[in-house]
Amino acid sequence: MKVYAFDFDGVISDSARGWAFFCRRAWIKMGNKPISLKVIEKHRPYVKNAKESFGLLVLLSQKSKITRENVKRATKQKEKSSEFVELFIKEKSSIEKSKLARLYGPYKFMIPFLKSIGKPIYIVTNNKKEFILPTLKMYNLPINDDNIIDISLSHDKKKHISEICRREKILPQDIAFVEDSIDHLKDVIQTKVQAYLASWGCVLQEDIKEAQKLGVTILDKNNLEDLKKEHFDVVNDEDKVIGKAPRDECHAKGLLHRASHILILNSEGKILFQKRSMEKDLYPG
Repeated sequence: MKVYAFDFDGVISDSARGWAFFCRRAWIKMGNKPISLKVIEKHRPYVKNAKESFGLLVLLSQKSKITRENVKRATKQKEKSSEFVELFIKEKSSIEKSKLARLYGPYKFMIPFLKSIGKPIYIVTNNKKEFILPTLKMYNLPINDDNIIDISLSHDKKKHISEICRREKILPQDIAFVEDSIDHLKDVIQTKVQAYLASWGCVLQEDIKEAQKLGVTILDKNNLEDLKKEHFDVVNDEDKVIGKAPRDECHAKGLLHRASHILILNSEGKILFQKRSMEKDLYPG
């Protein structure tokens, strides 16, 4: 059995527009000069949360260089960043649900993909469930309300994974986890989940390079269907995992991967042979 766990913002939801909309409103409510929505939206990959969003807007207002480190430094104005977070959440909470759903609408290619999975789907997010439900309802996405594991459980997505394992009575290895935050991926791969970086989300080129070094599979619109295939650990000559690939790709390209063999012998030293299925892609029969 395989269970799918998706982050929401930047993986299912094309959330940059909605995020920029509430950032701008909170920023103006603080008495600051407006910043272009398109300029804010363009810089979404540089922030992790609402507090860092304040740091980004400080830099944009000063026309300073935008890097993740600079954003973190600009966030250290604790009182003002906390005020910004409160205003951001207040603005988001007060808006009409249908408008919220449109602002946080899903990527168009994700709608048919999610509907085609046919297995349990979870959302693991540091967002709030109340902000996610309007989008799921409006676009009729096949995710049960109870399968949204949000910030009320924890900020730690390892705990989200543990909760899924508890509910489904499975191991982390049985979960395909799709995330656009390299930091969350670095943390969660310790659990041995099948980890994937959604490159269409809030991702910089440096994130893709780091994910590749970690052996995390990079997903894009063209290989998204591979997520539904059985994947093998691809190894080098020293049996070190250097990546993952679908079964058919491993066999077609001759990629070195791990396999299990069971030898059954009786007391007379005879070996049990099982005829190989005719459905196998290699050596049928």
